[in-house]
Amino acid sequence: MSFASTPSSAVPSQSPPADPHMLVCGDDALAQRLAAELADVYRVRVVLLTPAGSESRSPGLPGAARPPGRASLLLGRVSSVMSRNGGPGNGAG
Repeated sequence: MSFASTPSSAVPSQSPPADPHMLVCGDDALAQRLAAELADVYRVRVVLLTPAGSESRSPGLPGAARPPGRASLLLGRVSSVMSRNGGPGNGAG
């Protein structure tokens, strides 16, 4: 069985995004902690993607009825520091 290779000219060239970012999926403390650490350590924008209706199951996520947990408080602090410092690539550090 033979597979035809795709010519390199048929593949569109892609450049890396100007604003690096990561996506974390989950609605538990591990996902929140991972998002906070990625933002803090790697200085990239992090999007936390949660399943629909997760507000009622997950304390600490925005919109939850229960008070926030340590991970979400840390994420809030990291986010505010990143915003105050101009975000990633501000030349500081």
